[in-house]
Amino acid sequence: MPTMPVLPVLNDDFFVFDAIEFNMEHNATQPFYTFVDSNAPGRTKTITHLEFGRAAHRVAHLLRPDRHGVDGKVVGLLLQADTVLYHAIVAGLIVAGYVVSTLFLQPDHLPMNPVQPFPLSPNNTPEIIIELLSKTLCRRLLTTHAHLKSLINSIKSHIADTSLADELQIEEIPSIAAVYPYLAHETADHPFDPYPPAVHRPSRKDLCLYAHSSGTVGNPKVVPQNHVYWTQLTSPADLKCSNPRFTLGGMSLAPFHTYGLAIQLFMPIYGLVSITVFPPNSVVSTTLPPIAPSPENIIEHMKLTKSDSIETFPTFIQVWALIPEAVEYLKTLRFVGWGGVLPPKAGNRLIEAGVILRQLYGNSECGLNTRFIPPAIKDPEDWEYVQFHDIMKIRWMPQGDGSFECQFLSHEKYETIVNNLPDVSGYATSDLWRPHPTKNGLWKIISRIDDIIVHSSGEKTVPAPMEAIVVGDPLVQVAVIFGDERDQTGILIELKIGAEIDVEDHVQVASLRNKLWPTIKEANSIAPAHSRIFKEMILFTSKGNPLPRASKSFPVKRKAALKIYEKEINAIYENVDAVVRKSSSPTSWSVTDIEAWLLEQASDLSSGCTISPVVDLFEQGFNSLYATSLRLRVVNALRISKDPEYRSIAKDLSQNLVYSYPVIKDLAGFIFSLISSSVVAQDNVA
Repeated sequence: MPTMPVLPVLNDDFFVFDAIEFNMEHNATQPFYTFVDSNAPGRTKTITHLEFGRAAHRVAHLLRPDRHGVDGKVVGLLLQADTVLYHAIVAGLIVAGYVVSTLFLQPDHLPMNPVQPFPLSPNNTPEIIIELLSKTLCRRLLTTHAHLKSLINSIKSHIADTSLADELQIEEIPSIAAVYPYLAHETADHPFDPYPPAVHRPSRKDLCLYAHSSGTVGNPKVVPQNHVYWTQLTSPADLKCSNPRFTLGGMSLAPFHTYGLAIQLFMPIYGLVSITVFPPNSVVSTTLPPIAPSPENIIEHMKLTKSDSIETFPTFIQVWALIPEAVEYLKTLRFVGWGGVLPPKAGNRLIEAGVILRQLYGNSECGLNTRFIPPAIKDPEDWEYVQFHDIMKIRWMPQGDGSFECQFLSHEKYETIVNNLPDVSGYATSDLWRPHPTKNGLWKIISRIDDIIVHSSGEKTVPAPMEAIVVGDPLVQVAVIFGDERDQTGILIELKIGAEIDVEDHVQVASLRNKLWPTIKEANSIAPAHSRIFKEMILFTSKGNPLPRASKSFPVKRKAALKIYEKEINAIYENVDAVVRKSSSPTSWSVTDIEAWLLEQASDLSSGCTISPVVDLFEQGFNSLYATSLRLRVVNALRISKDPEYRSIAKDLSQNLVYSYPVIKDLAGFIFSLISSSVVAQDNVA
């Protein structure tokens, strides 16, 4: 087997089927997929480019014999299939001249590994799948009835009284035996019938695939991907020019997601990178579902296949970061790559141990567009930063707070397939980034425009960095910060299996808040004062009602999550508002009257206790809720003033007001100084 493959010269007209043909001829013995031999776990099996290409041709024969019918028809895939079979079907449909629609399975239809459960709410319901089928004009659906019988029956039930009932053809996928008759043993000497070429070659802008966004924001959306989409996004050098060659672990990824398609299918087709996957269970029995990835079996199969790098999800990396044996193994890899947000605590722990981390950024609309191999200026501690490929032309739109929205623009070497900008051809991602403070070209993603929280004060909170820290806590599965149109920031936390509590038991709630408080304080330490979370604003999800997820790295669907817990969120604010509701103000705004009024409010908040004006409030029983409530009463007193200057002061009072001035006498003096400064300034203007 040659050590270096023959790399094709890529151009905009070198389509998927061209690359498959090229590799069958010039890279026949190069490894496409490698997996463990189920009958002899100490050995591996390899599907070569010759065998994969032939498998794609067999799929084309089986699904469109003799090229009957017209090119460009849409065929949907709604399956649970082994990676080697799933991608042979995708490739075969493209060879046959069809447009492939890779439909997302809802997470609770996916096989779960009991070692690392992910309690996921439905995402792609039958209604959403039917909507996606309608939008793509898909009238032929390939599936695996043995694994998805209830979902398929539900789809049939929903379309029973519609025209789609007669139009939609639902059929079983070809078996692995029909697609790979000599699995991992095929050579040029085995019989093979090439699929006939197209009479009319598709144009570069003809559709190749319909991908679907993961539904992180709203329902999944149809994303059309033409032939040039994949040729232009696989042309940057990176991994394919590496010597020695990479053996990349891809067993963590779902084949129906753009991330999985890019790594497991198009990277070996265009980049000749060898991908390691789980062995196909369907060889043993067609009723067996694919192997479900877990932190344990991923590393086991990485070792057995001698993989030297991996693309995975933050969910798994977080678990590995806590297991010394796993960290020792990860240190031996050339890199650990992922898409999504990795909590800083986990990333820093791995970097300090010597693990090489490589974050990727991409989406269904624009593909994977950051470098696998970083520039020389990137140090290990810069692991949260990425560098975009030179082919990408980016307009960075400032947001006024040091962050920038990433907008990809079309140019002669790169065409955006989805355009949503009013002035030029390009795609606004809604993703917000910050540049590296000293190294040009390195960027760190921080949030999405959709996720920005705007408080009633007009100030903004960027939740993602804080949430990433909280999710790094061993007790926390998911965290969602809230506070839109409210004074105060709060956080909704879903606990990991085994850590749940009875949310109606106030003792358990208070105890858990105390356990999590060091982590919340760490999150607060990176946030501006107005974004900080107080202990009483920590809310927990109830057992049996997990937060809804999208498929991509299992992120939470923020808006849907907050809608589900709207009642509980309103209640937590009402508890605070009830304490603040008394509307009053000092008799005058002299320092003496301010102090007297503050003493009265502090006593009221602490259930009538006598408060000393010269002793720290927190030494007298004040807690964070009391501090928050006292600040809000001061703000309300200034807001109801007839003097516009006083109302202006209210807008600028720090969330940490009482923490900064915990002694009543000092607090009164500070408020008086603000008012005095305002009066002086007004007199000077006059």
